[in-house]
Amino acid sequence: MEEYVWDLESIFESASVWERELGELKEAASKDWDGLSEKKEEFINTSMSLREFFNQYFILSERIERLYVYAAHRHDEDTINGDSKERYEKAVMLYQNFQKDFSWVSPGILELPKETFFRFLKDDNLKKYRVFLNKLYDIKPHVLSAREEGIVALAAESMRAAASAFGAFNNSDTVFDDIEDKDGTMHPLTHGSYQVYLKSQDRKFRKEAFTTLSLHYKRYENTLTALLQGQVKNLHFEARIKKYSSCLEAALKPHNIDVKVYKNLIQSAKKGLAKLHEYTSLRKELMRVESLEYYDLYVPLVKDLDKKIPYNEARKIAVEVVEPLGEKYVETLRKGLYEDRWVDVYEAPHKRSGAYSGGMYSSRPFILLNYQERLNDLNTLVHEAGHSMHSFYSRQSQSYQDADYSIFVAEIASTFHEELLFEYLMGHAKTEKEKVFLINNKIEGIRATFYRQVMFAEFELKMHEAVESGIPLVASYLKEVYKSLVKEYYGNDLNVDDLVSVEYLRIPHFYSNYYVYQYATGLAAAQYFAKQIRENRGEGSKNYIKFISAGGSEYPVELLRQCGINMEHPKVVDNLIERFGELVDSLKISCKKNVGLV
Repeated sequence: MEEYVWDLESIFESASVWERELGELKEAASKDWDGLSEKKEEFINTSMSLREFFNQYFILSERIERLYVYAAHRHDEDTINGDSKERYEKAVMLYQNFQKDFSWVSPGILELPKETFFRFLKDDNLKKYRVFLNKLYDIKPHVLSAREEGIVALAAESMRAAASAFGAFNNSDTVFDDIEDKDGTMHPLTHGSYQVYLKSQDRKFRKEAFTTLSLHYKRYENTLTALLQGQVKNLHFEARIKKYSSCLEAALKPHNIDVKVYKNLIQSAKKGLAKLHEYTSLRKELMRVESLEYYDLYVPLVKDLDKKIPYNEARKIAVEVVEPLGEKYVETLRKGLYEDRWVDVYEAPHKRSGAYSGGMYSSRPFILLNYQERLNDLNTLVHEAGHSMHSFYSRQSQSYQDADYSIFVAEIASTFHEELLFEYLMGHAKTEKEKVFLINNKIEGIRATFYRQVMFAEFELKMHEAVESGIPLVASYLKEVYKSLVKEYYGNDLNVDDLVSVEYLRIPHFYSNYYVYQYATGLAAAQYFAKQIRENRGEGSKNYIKFISAGGSEYPVELLRQCGINMEHPKVVDNLIERFGELVDSLKISCKKNVGLV
């Protein structure tokens, strides 16, 4: 039904309209782009001429982004559709040509004499672009000459080959064997259904799902490791030529984030592993298994409560949970989920796996789901709605060039929505069993979003440090590194076999430069926002709306500091670890009081 499919026609009415816009931009590329580049010295001569250039430049950028977003979302609907794939590649190529043809912009502006640059910065003619210019000046030591930036832009297409190849393998070419449950019934295994099967009370079925999926990736371990090594080496190359000391610094410094934030996160998490070990031990005890296996980590400890939640019920709840943020916020989300068709809801053959929030500056937000009617899917909808509302408010409040927020803050809004959902569900729980189920689910959320992502972050750091030290990333080395981290994080009560060690092969986030740690920092910051709203709804809501409205107009750490959250202080992460411990203690007490609950 149309109601459950996102409204991409609101971007382009049809593929033919998209093709017409592509043709117009290609024609502009052969005429106007060259003209703009030829006059680059004139454009940076006065504040008025520079403002005129920026006006044209960002209009072009937005039009190209519009082409790209439409094509990318259509491609994600059906990753093997030839027409969609071709449009996507055309959009990528046009975007890369745009970057190449205008690669002179940053170095050209930064070549201005210092006094001229700062005179421009204070000029009211360029007031609209002041944030952009300030951020540009901050990365001046890492901006290459116009010629060198042009070479880097030319290389961009080939440098994305590893990530593209993994995406094609994972989303288009990967087909898993069907698996059998304890009753002999066969079930199709997909990326989406795998997460559902791991929560099944049928242990044989969970094992079958885990083993089948893991063996599929193990079969290609050398190829997939080579792709991952290629991606890391690409990032390493770019970091070196941009004069960063490491890939980590290259990922963080443009957002004015100290590498200490990343490394302190790992250190704080490792100091708090005792509570995770305690939970692992409790899980083993409550499940009454001789050996706790990796496929036992996701199954709910309270049985027969993970009831189905139809999508219509899920979106109703998603709107109700944000009531503390005010009427305007609630109405915006309600309209998006019910009237404006933000969401592509259900799994389909060859549809991209997982979930995300997309869209662009001049479009509505869009959410891709593979909805399976479980509590986790409700949580995913609420999570992605958080992203979408963050994007909506930042795009409404900021100009095009200042609207995009740093990935450092990207996961705050989403996990904040999850916290609101937890409080909502606990408030509506009718039995002690339901409350225990929700507590366990919240524990699992923190385990997956904090501890697991920090473990990924440490693995990612070790990969980059290996390449930076000249150590080749071969499968045997990475499997051993990954296996040792799983043992360290989960403790002695979890059996870590060889199939666990190949999990790194299927994690798509390892193809995004230092992304995963932000799930953990985002969750920590989200807890603080929730605390503010609990203590003072009016002031807390005001702070939160200020945060999501700021977009990229302020560096992320400074923006959070303005909202009362100091991400450079360990207490932010320590607070989250303390919360995890409280939940584990609560689960333990509840289970002792209610023998037979699990």
